[in-house]
Amino acid sequence: MDSQQRVAISQIALAIAAAIGTILLLPDFAQLTVIEVLLGGLLTILIAVIANLGVTTGFGLITLIPTASMMVMFSLGAEIAMLSSVIGLVGAGVIRLLRMVQHGAKDPFRGDTLVLIGNLLWPIDRTVLSLLAATGMFYLLGGQTPLRQITVLPTDLFIIAVTLLVFVAIYNVFLAAELALKGVPVVETFREHQVTILGIQILPLPLAPLAAVSLGELGWGAFSIFMLLVFATSVAINELVKTQGSLQHQVKQLRSLTAMTQAVRASLEVDSLLEIAYIQTKNL
Repeated sequence: MDSQQRVAISQIALAIAAAIGTILLLPDFAQLTVIEVLLGGLLTILIAVIANLGVTTGFGLITLIPTASMMVMFSLGAEIAMLSSVIGLVGAGVIRLLRMVQHGAKDPFRGDTLVLIGNLLWPIDRTVLSLLAATGMFYLLGGQTPLRQITVLPTDLFIIAVTLLVFVAIYNVFLAAELALKGVPVVETFREHQVTILGIQILPLPLAPLAAVSLGELGWGAFSIFMLLVFATSVAINELVKTQGSLQHQVKQLRSLTAMTQAVRASLEVDSLLEIAYIQTKNL
């Protein structure tokens, strides 16, 4: 059993624990209002979509899932947040499988099925267990969900800030554990991607409590604006990443052409020129 399979077994075990926690904390659907059901459904779709939009790294995607999940938690409560996260991330996994098939993978499970299942379940593990930890801290500090207003400014802001930090901390502890099990240098990896993690995972987090307060103070219309903002930010990040990749490819092409030009100027031997032209053309 290699390191990837060991990681996959751990991911599947955590997924089982996350599923049990979600089932135990299922909301009382009879007590939910129509608006809560509608918003929960929209947030579930939002999570499913943005889970596949982000910055691709060697260890996976960095997305706005922390912001979206905490938005559900503050706005509709922990129970709905966990359920929405599970359903949304399962939907994201289905979308990922369909994309694999679309890009030529006739049978996505043809390779190491255990590793594939573990990778598909991993976002659910991290999100649900981080939600459990963050919600526990929120309630421990005296917070109540759904969050509808901030009454005692310093105290409430402190509770919210600690809750958000707990979520991000646990979320990335799981990532660090995954990297360690795979034999990837943890500190170096986080240092390499620290700007991306800060910009995508941490800086947008204040949108979560702000959206919840807007729902309480201004209604679902204002809350919808926050949902659209999270979606638009995810799309913008995804497009910027695509543009950056295209620019990097063009730079590589220009460097190859420049090397060919310099070689032509420096040498007039036909065999040497043909060899250089072949090597540089191959690099394109």
